[in-house]
Amino acid sequence: MIRKDSVSAQLPKVTFRRYIRFCFGAWREKNIKIAFYGDSLTDGYPGVSYYKLLKQRLPDQTLLNCGRFNDTAISLHRRIVTHRLLHSVDCSFVWVGVNDLLVRQSPLFSRFRRWWARDNDEFRIHYRALLDLLTPHASVLITISPALLGEDPDSEANAALAELGGIIGDLTASYPNAHFLDLHTVFMTALSGGSSADYRPPHLLQGVIDALTLRSPNAVERISKARGLRLTLDNVHLNYTGAMLAADEFEQAILRLKRDVP
Repeated sequence: MIRKDSVSAQLPKVTFRRYIRFCFGAWREKNIKIAFYGDSLTDGYPGVSYYKLLKQRLPDQTLLNCGRFNDTAISLHRRIVTHRLLHSVDCSFVWVGVNDLLVRQSPLFSRFRRWWARDNDEFRIHYRALLDLLTPHASVLITISPALLGEDPDSEANAALAELGGIIGDLTASYPNAHFLDLHTVFMTALSGGSSADYRPPHLLQGVIDALTLRSPNAVERISKARGLRLTLDNVHLNYTGAMLAADEFEQAILRLKRDVP
């Protein structure tokens, strides 16, 4: 017969430090595969890339960047199918929608987009098709509301963007493996209590020029401050502060996911 006290004497003492090391070691061993679907905000140009910040923070995880400049809900769907970008992953993030509204706010932008939602009803149809396409290939799908369109929280554009976010949230709720991240509210809260300049790009190609000439976070920050902006380079694309804010929210979602991965 083995006495309990003799067994206890043979076991190493479980100190708080050893417990933390054990938990941290187990956390590091979990490698999850994550796909990021979206537009130029995910692609990372122009402006500062939240995706690159996440890569630096999560070097042991497999991250896939499936973003492209100018994408809308319908063009993202077409691109995923055409270029075979469906990946079997632990998690997919979908961040798209601001370009659908930007075309409506500035009709000249439609010259640069072949497919976009002309109203909220059409956006709902295209976004649902996108979720139908992606949900079977991800254990968890996280949809994200468009963050901002201009740095005035009280503007009509941001009110319209909030409506799109509401549509995305409603659609997400009908999929059992999908979750909604309200990044619009996060950005509007960050902008409250301050003021930004009413910057307007001088011409339609300014975004292309910014993407080609502003290749470092420092350069983006310099121009962003010169334009009187706080979270963006041009009212849409992120400066370093905005990218950090987005990366923080993405990282928290990923860490919550990692805790649930067996």
